Amino acid sequence: GTTGAPRGRRTLSFLVGAEFALAAVLLVCGTLLVKAFDRVRGVDPGFRADNVLVGTVSLSEGTRPKPEQWFAFWKELEQRVTAIPGVDAAGLTTCAPLAGCHLGNFFDVEGAVPLPDGKNPVILTRFASAGYFPAIGLRLTAGRFLEDADSRPDTPPAVVVNESFVRTFWGEGSAGVGRRIKNRGPNDPWITVVGVTGDVKNYGLEQPVRPGVYFPIGRFPRADMMLAVHTTVPPASITPSIRDVLRQMDAEVPLVRVRTVEQLI
Repeated sequence: GTTGAPRGRRTLSFLVGAEFALAAVLLVCGTLLVKAFDRVRGVDPGFRADNVLVGTVSLSEGTRPKPEQWFAFWKELEQRVTAIPGVDAAGLTTCAPLAGCHLGNFFDVEGAVPLPDGKNPVILTRFASAGYFPAIGLRLTAGRFLEDADSRPDTPPAVVVNESFVRTFWGEGSAGVGRRIKNRGPNDPWITVVGVTGDVKNYGLEQPVRPGVYFPIGRFPRADMMLAVHTTVPPASITPSIRDVLRQMDAEVPLVRVRTVEQLI
């Protein structure tokens, strides 16, 4: 009985001290987290974040089994969504920034400088319509963006690359426009770079940028695309109108994972 009270007081003092220590650790961690968040929020993502809505549209390959049918659908969808009141640009891509897609590929690069340790980095590969670039607000640093004509089979194959691609394969300050790349198949043609865009933070604001390319969707149609829409009104208010357009085109085609780019950030 005589030793129980002191022992209890010591235990209580220990617990109180431990709680203060834990509170101090949480306070320090919380402060660091807030500072890190503020620092990341100050990073330039390389694209326009305000008033941009993105969503995923998937076509049934059973209903439309041919790639040319997919492309026709995407072209009509882009035109119809662009005509919605309150929309000033709309386009399609296989990989919108910060949307969690990681489609990579390797290419032969004409005139590439030797890379450290003989490494050949995976290139972020995206397919995009002409309307995607103004919709997402990408910065053009040389040449031009992709155009509708680049999707036609009777025009020379074209590609747009980012600044990291130019720096990685041709060196700092090099010109990218006019150079060529190709897929690694024995019969794949050389593709001319027609434009260079600013770098985009695709994997996260705190992550490094990977060398990347944009191909016209008409050359390589896909059944799943991301729709990007820039609006002059609150972007979420456009969602019902986009769904109405899709119902008119095909009632079985849904619009899913609809988010603003600010929400993605």
